[in-house]
Amino acid sequence: MVHRSKYNIQNHIKSTTNLYYFLFVTVNIYLVSLGMVNSNLNKAKNYCANYWSGNCMGAMMQRKEGKLVMWLDNDKKGKPCNANEGCDYFENIVVKSIDNG
Repeated sequence: MVHRSKYNIQNHIKSTTNLYYFLFVTVNIYLVSLGMVNSNLNKAKNYCANYWSGNCMGAMMQRKEGKLVMWLDNDKKGKPCNANEGCDYFENIVVKSIDNG
């Protein structure tokens, strides 16, 4: 019979938990990269005209008084795409144009 101290068991549990978490994150990243996880970021990569190498180009559109108004949003321009956190352009323009969006 192998005797394990409380300290050894706690370290084993901690290292096993860290390993499972690492594997979970790695597999999810891999599935997203393959397009197997239907995240907003993946949809943006495939459908958003503003998506460029993971960053937002910042071109925004909105309809006001029957006219289409366009502008560059300097707060979003050149920054990482935030479709997963919430982006008005993505939600109002891109998602509505995707089948089953």
